[in-house]
Amino acid sequence: MALLVLGIVLVLTVPAGPTLGAHPALLPASRGVTTDKRAISSPGAPSRIPSTAPSVAYTLDLCTNHLYSGNALPTNCSEAGPQGVAYDGGAGEVFVANGGSNNVSVISDATNKVVATIPLGSTTNPGGVAYDSVKGEVFVANFNSFNVSVISDATNRVVATIPFPVGLSPSSVAYDSVKGEVFVANQGSDNVSVISDVTNKVVATIPVGDFPANVAYDSGKGEVFVTNYLSATVSVISDANNKVVATIPVEPGPWGVGYDSGKAEVFVTNGNGVSVISDETNKVVATIPVESTTNPGGMAYDSGKGEMFVANGYSLIVISDTTDAVTSTIMFGGGGGPVSMAYDLANGYVYVSNFDQGTISIITTASPDNGNQTTGFLGLPGYDGYILLVVTATILLALAITVHERRKKAPPVSISSPQTNLPEKLPQPPPGNTWLLTQVRNKPKQ
Repeated sequence: MALLVLGIVLVLTVPAGPTLGAHPALLPASRGVTTDKRAISSPGAPSRIPSTAPSVAYTLDLCTNHLYSGNALPTNCSEAGPQGVAYDGGAGEVFVANGGSNNVSVISDATNKVVATIPLGSTTNPGGVAYDSVKGEVFVANFNSFNVSVISDATNRVVATIPFPVGLSPSSVAYDSVKGEVFVANQGSDNVSVISDVTNKVVATIPVGDFPANVAYDSGKGEVFVTNYLSATVSVISDANNKVVATIPVEPGPWGVGYDSGKAEVFVTNGNGVSVISDETNKVVATIPVESTTNPGGMAYDSGKGEMFVANGYSLIVISDTTDAVTSTIMFGGGGGPVSMAYDLANGYVYVSNFDQGTISIITTASPDNGNQTTGFLGLPGYDGYILLVVTATILLALAITVHERRKKAPPVSISSPQTNLPEKLPQPPPGNTWLLTQVRNKPKQ
């Protein structure tokens, strides 16, 4: 009884902290929208935030719209099949293309929950996504229906559908903010289509290597980098003349590609790890070995810390662009299957699509004291965690005393330790993620 009274006194003397409903990490941040295509910031390395080990903060189930704390494995939602991810800085939203359910989920970065679901058509199989910051629109490549959907972020509705010739199989999308154009990799026809965001029409078609998998825009050079999966090369396209100006040989199986604005480098995933390309020389300047049972896949660049996040089998690896080395690994397990991701500049989260599980893993990259937020017991913010800790400890002590008194009158009881049935290691994934294998096998014959 004395312990219970002590616990209550401790709780009453602790100052009140922020409530769970007012978690600073979930509050909207101020944002601006670029209005001039030519008004881009001058090149240069952004100021860096001290790096801390990233971790899974939340897991969003796209089927139920339930937000779990930490790295959760909810009821299987594989029918969603989330693939491409894009961050909309103007609306503070994240757009996710769901190849399985043929729609796009819109996630608010203030609540980390789905606020809209946009249907695209029953046979579209949407994959790549890109945000057009000038028009406030999102471009979605539909692999099976040979077209590109244009979504307004003001209404969350499709405002245009851009037809492609049958066989092109558009897969990945990148937005060129200077020219107001959208570059689309066509895996089925080994070329890249260029769309004007003014007319929503294809204005150029550029031949590249065999099976162009992904595209990334280099804002410093005005170039677009294209990974050619089957020819083991990277094509470099100038947005000034829409022509290939360089072809860079890389390790076999190049897939994901991401632009590092701080170092003016391009990161490319392949079967043997990650290649780092200088956009000044268009040559590989570093090769980062990655231990994996599958080819590393999609990636996203964290401009705040100068880190590149890379999907790698059932895990996510983090690469420092200062050392060109892997600094941490985030395990998913349970068939998470990370495919694509996007960095949210406003809240510092990385949103990762898990194709096999039908979830979005939300990775925190912020320091523990970011926004004067203190993490306490069980991950609760501020003094809330401390209060729960005191109450829990008091109750456990009281129960222990009660059990001790009762055991004086009873014979000893042997208690065995609980057994865990966890597997020794995660199941081996196929060579390449499910999306990659599907597209390679379904590539139309020329």
